[in-house]
Amino acid sequence: MPPASKTAMRISAQEKAFNKALGSRMRQRRQELGLSQTDVAAALNIAQQTYAHYEVGRYRMPVFSLTGLAHILKTDMDSLLGIESAPSRRSRASRSRTKRRKSSACRMRGSALRRG
Repeated sequence: MPPASKTAMRISAQEKAFNKALGSRMRQRRQELGLSQTDVAAALNIAQQTYAHYEVGRYRMPVFSLTGLAHILKTDMDSLLGIESAPSRRSRASRSRTKRRKSSACRMRGSALRRG
């Protein structure tokens, strides 16, 4: 049977760049928390060498492991994957309330000008 590396699918340059960026964020967060690769690997139930390969982007991190990794690294999936969060509904709602207040103030000011 041929080695796994010879039978593995080729990945695109874009996917390779994503894996490296993901690994970099993993390493940065792990170091911020003062954890070793061995600590994280043990929590994920994988070998330290495998985790090291994920951090340098050599291996693709399995999708099913990402939620566990986010939990271990005390972060959310968006941060781990490098996704910038869209404004929350709450902030959009407060912006629309602000717009309504401004338009009400403009209407009141306009009616005061017409009277005066």
